[in-house]
Amino acid sequence: MEIGGFASGHRAVATSRWGTRPVTVNSRLTPGEHPHVVASGTLLPFRDDAFQQVVLIDTLEHVASTQRSAVLREAIRVAARYVWLLFPFGCAANVEAERELRLVAQRAGVIKESLEEHLRLGLPNVRDVLRMAPTNHVGVEFVSPRAILFASLRAQLHLQGEGQRLMLARASGRAATVVDRVLCPSKAYRALIQLDSAK
Repeated sequence: MEIGGFASGHRAVATSRWGTRPVTVNSRLTPGEHPHVVASGTLLPFRDDAFQQVVLIDTLEHVASTQRSAVLREAIRVAARYVWLLFPFGCAANVEAERELRLVAQRAGVIKESLEEHLRLGLPNVRDVLRMAPTNHVGVEFVSPRAILFASLRAQLHLQGEGQRLMLARASGRAATVVDRVLCPSKAYRALIQLDSAK
């Protein structure tokens, strides 16, 4: 099951690469993208242990900081085994990169609503996320090299400003291996956390 996902649109295509399309839950309806179930991540309409795995991909940063622990508790409740969290994490370098990207967007005359939400709500801190999770974490990895990702985003914004469209492949590669001490790696933009929710 994916919290924050869509049953149609570009996110559905991306998650289908796992071999199956997960049940998606989202509280938002976006033109061209619809979830299987419309519900809040803080109160999921599923029984305990309803899904083997629950994923949140680029979702946690769009949740108000006061509700993030409730979303995590619900994800763990409905997951029989694993919860996967992938999110841009809060550290000085990532916040600065997003502020610079906002300036590029403004110069191009493009409004990036997701970016504005990141800046308004604040990026989740990895240590805080691990403290919120009432379970053991299996691993933390830092992924999405910031320099590659933001160079692509700046190019995309420039072309959007000129009325053109550009399809970008997501930057891939690991900026660090699994770590026990959660620091702010100098080159990563996203954190990938695996939680073991076995009861």
